[in-house]
Amino acid sequence: MAENRQYDHEYKVQAVKLAKEIGQAKAAKELGVPKNTLYGWVRANRLGSLDLGAGSQTPQSAMTLNEELLKLRQQVKELEKENRRLKKENDFLEEASAFFAAGYRFLLQSPPCQQTGILPVSCKQRPSMEISATGGCHERDPRGR
Repeated sequence: MAENRQYDHEYKVQAVKLAKEIGQAKAAKELGVPKNTLYGWVRANRLGSLDLGAGSQTPQSAMTLNEELLKLRQQVKELEKENRRLKKENDFLEEASAFFAAGYRFLLQSPPCQQTGILPVSCKQRPSMEISATGGCHERDPRGR
């Protein structure tokens, strides 16, 4: 039967360091630890839930962390830029919405045009128009012709 063995934190840290030096399968065999257990510890270290302590970074992984930091800073800059753009668009849309809402309220308060029954931009502001048989509009003669 398989034993549920408990390993202390220091043992896990040393096992992960050894696995990084000589490989996970070989370290698991040397330590007599199941491979899946050691793989879990290495994964936990990679995800940040198993801290190896100070001085545990190799020059290669330290460079990788620096590159990751630069990449994340660039990503933050891009997201802040997009956030500013979206705020500007949102402000514009709020202003446009208020503008059109005010115009709609004006139209609801205005009586419809006497000639067409259509809500006006203002029928008094434009000369009266007729639609010809061809569909074109032309000014109507004020004398009724």
